[in-house]
Amino acid sequence: MSVKERFTEEEWSLIRAAPALIGAGVMASDPGGLISAVKEMAAMGSSTRDALKDHENSQLLKAIVEARDEGLKEETRSIVDGATSAMDKRERLQGGALERLQQALALLQDKVDPAELAAYKRWVSTMAHRMAEAGKEGGFMGFGGVTITESEQAFLDRVEAIMS
Repeated sequence: MSVKERFTEEEWSLIRAAPALIGAGVMASDPGGLISAVKEMAAMGSSTRDALKDHENSQLLKAIVEARDEGLKEETRSIVDGATSAMDKRERLQGGALERLQQALALLQDKVDPAELAAYKRWVSTMAHRMAEAGKEGGFMGFGGVTITESEQAFLDRVEAIMS
């Protein structure tokens, strides 16, 4: 039985979407400019490649990456639907991402071995931190600014609290 077959379609969708939604939550924490967004997206991609290398025996990570983009736009829209402001949209996105991560971890706890769960957690944690560190915020033309803002750190702290 493949790792994907252990879950219902809805459960699999949740497990697959949670890491990308956490990435979107990091980006929403303190939106920078276009360059910052590109750097954060690149960090998401490199974190995923590194996770696959570091956990080459993880059938869970391989299966998630193979089906990663299926339905993510719809999932994100469903979370932020009805938002009345940019701040409301950010709060809904982050809250929804954290809620889905918590649900995904509960499912994985019940249906995969501890090594697969640990690989998933490390991937999500590493990805979120690398994305937060990817672009400086608050500087001018690349000078000054901070690597991780207070709002990014607050979101990272919430992610880590769920995974501990």
